Amino acid sequence: MGEESEKRGGRPENVAPRHTIEMRAVDPVTFRMIESLVSYGRFGGSNPEVALFIIRNWLMEKEVYLRNAIASRENPLGHIYPESE
Repeated sequence: MGEESEKRGGRPENVAPRHTIEMRAVDPVTFRMIESLVSYGRFGGSNPEVALFIIRNWLMEKEVYLRNAIASRENPLGHIYPESE
């Protein structure tokens, strides 16, 4: 009975591991765009949440392409050309 009295009702705690995203350096234009999306409120309530939303959507849109590229051992992000000196 002691075990039952310790249990609480409601939603169970989230058991999935959580990680944080820290935005250290963002160019002013991107920062301004992310800030406007934060103020809009539909994609997240903070800069990292909005950035994570954008990354997650990009990965979902490119999932098939990335899986095929990785499976065929190609460069998953396309050809990378060296910078001119």
